[in-house]
Amino acid sequence: MYEKELTRSYHKDKRKVANWNYNELIDVFTDLDGIEFHFLRYSVRHDKYGYERKFKVYRAVEYFDDPTRQKLATTKMGNQRQISINANWEYFKNKAKESLSSEIGQSVYAQRKTNIEPIFANLKAHLLFNRVSVRGIENVKSEIGLALMANNLAKLARLFDVSNQSQRNEMINSKFVGIIISFLFRIGGYVPNSFFVSVYER
Repeated sequence: MYEKELTRSYHKDKRKVANWNYNELIDVFTDLDGIEFHFLRYSVRHDKYGYERKFKVYRAVEYFDDPTRQKLATTKMGNQRQISINANWEYFKNKAKESLSSEIGQSVYAQRKTNIEPIFANLKAHLLFNRVSVRGIENVKSEIGLALMANNLAKLARLFDVSNQSQRNEMINSKFVGIIISFLFRIGGYVPNSFFVSVYER
């Protein structure tokens, strides 16, 4: 969304409230056509997960003396246009935008393309891991951990596939030990307890 908001098409979109003018003193939004939206009421909604979300609802002013502007202020059904603003969402979104726009934020964000995004691409494309099948933070951590270990084992298999013997030995010596040590230290946090119970019972 951050990258989308930086595009020229987004800044020219009349429907995006982020492109409108806001007068904080009188609490009025004005869209790119000059239609004013005044505060109407507060609204509380609950999403499918049960979380409460608070909105401020604004309604377009009625322009009975100007048919052209009145048409811009109404929907296709003839009702006055309304917008809903989630103040908490806007605050955290702007805070994230400031962090990403800073010099440090841009350098960190640029590393996602090489350090993080390829991992998700491999999980989805090669392991067909598109979603988790469990609920709960600990269960999700365990399942994602297993998927990441499978991804690391696939990388390990590619190391043994190198045709050049000297090159293979060099790659194995530099990476194999690190992968195995990391695997052994992390397996306790990734694999669910039920896995160890079944192993010990055998």
